[in-house]
Amino acid sequence: MPEFVNPKYTDSTKTLFTKPTRLECLMQDFPRLIMECSKVLKKEMPVGFTKFDRWLCFTCVKNNIADAIKKSAALQPEDCCLSAE
Repeated sequence: MPEFVNPKYTDSTKTLFTKPTRLECLMQDFPRLIMECSKVLKKEMPVGFTKFDRWLCFTCVKNNIADAIKKSAALQPEDCCLSAE
């Protein structure tokens, strides 16, 4: 699975992080990886997906309350402890 680091900095000097940086991967790379494996193995490996409305799905807790308020004002998902399960 292709991985990358996506740091969030406090300002343009890029000396302080706003939150801890972690290794990430994109979920849309998973079906692409399966398709590549099927080409290498010369074996059909069908890939499908199920889509749910966001309110029915897992919500991560990755933002503090102040950032969540800003996201809510911008009509974006808050992803904070007040909006998770």
